[in-house]
Amino acid sequence: MREFSRRAGSNPALVSRVIRGLRHPPLASLDRWADAFSLSGSERSDFIEQGRLAVCPPEIAALVRRLRRENVDLKAKHG
Repeated sequence: MREFSRRAGSNPALVSRVIRGLRHPPLASLDRWADAFSLSGSERSDFIEQGRLAVCPPEIAALVRRLRRENVDLKAKHG
C-alpha cells in the first residue's frame, strides 16, 4: 500500500480509508491512481468513470449506468 501511495502521490492513510470503503478516491486523484495501477485504454476509462460515479447521488449513478447499458445494447443490435 505504501508503494502504491507513493506512485499515486497520495497519503497512505487516505489510500487505506479508500481500500476499507470509508472514502472514495478523490476525483482530482483518479488519473494519478490509474497511472499507479498502470491502467490504460478501456480499463483506465472504466476506473475513472467508476470513481466519478461513486461520488454522484445514487439515482444519478444508476441512471448513467442504465444509459450506458442501453447504449451498448443499441450498438450491438444495430451495429
